[in-house]
Amino acid sequence: MNPIPAIRRFRNPRATLPDAGRTSGILLLAVFLFLSPAVRAAECPDLGFSAKEEGKNVPPGWEALTYPWKAENLVSLVREGKAWVLHVKSRHSVSGVMKRFDGTAPADCPGFSWRWKVNRSVGMAVEHLRDRCDAAARVRVIFGRESRSPWEHPLVVRLLQSLGVDSPVMEPPGYGIDYLWGNGHPPGTVLDDPRSSRRKLMILEQGNEKAGRWVSEKRDLEDDFHRCFGDSSPGVAAVVLLSDTDDTNEGVEAWFGNLRFTGPAGKRSGGK
Repeated sequence: MNPIPAIRRFRNPRATLPDAGRTSGILLLAVFLFLSPAVRAAECPDLGFSAKEEGKNVPPGWEALTYPWKAENLVSLVREGKAWVLHVKSRHSVSGVMKRFDGTAPADCPGFSWRWKVNRSVGMAVEHLRDRCDAAARVRVIFGRESRSPWEHPLVVRLLQSLGVDSPVMEPPGYGIDYLWGNGHPPGTVLDDPRSSRRKLMILEQGNEKAGRWVSEKRDLEDDFHRCFGDSSPGVAAVVLLSDTDDTNEGVEAWFGNLRFTGPAGKRSGGK
């Protein structure tokens, strides 16, 4: 069939919708186009902290995360102005909190932003050395399709319970990027984690120049994952917030707040 007559008929004013119908169609289309970005943005997880539950210092929806044979940080949810923020005190210790995602975080929300503050950096930290890889503040994003570790499989949990042992809270398997407030390397540096072949360290802040004040960060997780691992991200399985001074035996304090996933983030250079 020759398509040209059909095109001519479509363009013929007498073949178009009546004015009322055409106006309604245009209005519906405009409303859809106006609302759709907001709808998509609303689907991105907001990890901001809310009022703490009585008797608990772990933010609602998060889990306390500790590590075997390591002293624990003092972790608390505190109010600063009108906002709740996570406060971590670390002295020759390491621990934090973890937020899991059943399945993965939405693929159309690769932007990830937060703000953080430290009282000082870990002065003896050298991030690429296994015995000095400490950081005043660390935001760990774990990428993968499983939000639970093998130790948290229901069969394993029941077996441990039968032995009178609680199944530990553990990070899920997968690849990870640690965003650091570091000391020994300039911002923008990407390092291999000296303790894990499946994790990279990305230095965002260094030293004490910005210590004592809030600093905002914004990352494109898809870009960062490709830069670190040369492939597309499999999605986010968990986010971990912590400070660690277990190697250097120093004392630091850190604060975290306003964590959220967003739509595609703009390209950023220099690791910032």
